Amino acid sequence: MVSIDRNGNKIKVDLLSQNDEVGGKKISEWIADWWNWSISSRIDLNQTDDVYFLKILPKPNESTSEYRAEYTSSAVVLERQAILFPVLNTMIDDGTFPTEDTHTKRITMARNENNASPINLLSVTIDGQEILPKSDLNKIRMSTAEFELEAINPPLVNLDFPIPTGRVLRAASDGYFACIKGLKADKNPYYLRIRAQGIGGYVVNILYLLYVASKEGIQFDLQLKPKVDKMIRKNIITFAQAKKQFPDIF
Repeated sequence: MVSIDRNGNKIKVDLLSQNDEVGGKKISEWIADWWNWSISSRIDLNQTDDVYFLKILPKPNESTSEYRAEYTSSAVVLERQAILFPVLNTMIDDGTFPTEDTHTKRITMARNENNASPINLLSVTIDGQEILPKSDLNKIRMSTAEFELEAINPPLVNLDFPIPTGRVLRAASDGYFACIKGLKADKNPYYLRIRAQGIGGYVVNILYLLYVASKEGIQFDLQLKPKVDKMIRKNIITFAQAKKQFPDIF
């Protein structure tokens, strides 16, 4: 559990590990659900009452060897929900990698990919306050059991490798996932920033404006401009970074 300052009030945020349970399922099981949700065609309809998924999938940069995820988004979550998202992760399936024909081979390959690349940066902040345990990042290192991955049609365009469609794949995932719980309802957004560099040149720099509601049906003003102005004033991001991430409002 970590404590963050929120307008002078201390909020205790749980940072869950893979064997912790939410809604009767381990976080490692929710990660398998996250993978199926993240590649579905209707991501807006597949959230759960217990866990809210944030989508983070780097896209390949054709001119370099890097895979990048750099954008800003917003989400409305319920106070009772845990929030699950990857920081750096690898998924191996038997369609993309047919020689990896057992769970042991798939999870070993996923772990080896993560271990082979130095992690140059791994940071998750809420309102500018770090929540990751820098002395023990293994707390958020999570591996799944074998799970079924339902490949949709048409083929995916938001992954760095094409997943075969029209069949159910066997898959395994390993990497750094964060699952947080405990954010209190607030009319103003929490600024969740996720930054990472590693695993085959992945670069992640994502800012989520998280609006937390006490119950369903509460409406929020999701207009970004005043929120971005406030972020600049609080030195959460610089003006140059804001112009780059929000080109439509400057």
